[in-house]
Amino acid sequence: MDKTQLRQSIREWVKMDIEASALKQKLRTLNQAKKEISARLLVVMKDENIDEIDLNQDGKLIRQVKKTKQSLNKKQLMASLSTYYKNEDEAQKTAEYLLNSRVEKINESLCKK
Repeated sequence: MDKTQLRQSIREWVKMDIEASALKQKLRTLNQAKKEISARLLVVMKDENIDEIDLNQDGKLIRQVKKTKQSLNKKQLMASLSTYYKNEDEAQKTAEYLLNSRVEKINESLCKK
């Protein structure tokens, strides 16, 4: 790649980055509006005990209830292991092993500042 091609590639990259930023901003605005409307719809559907609404040819709007577990952090891990082992030293060793054995993932990317 010669200097002219490099400059052209950089210009294209910057132009695409600017366009992507504008689209991301619009997407953020749309998602925020959608989130607010969803919250209102969920309240009404829950109050009226409605599980799904038929949208004719666009499918159905379904209220789903999912239970999820909170992410595990060092403080919670230590508390749980201390309770399980009834021994602070054993809990500390196990927690350190688990925290240190996590796989590290490396990602590379370009960004403009």
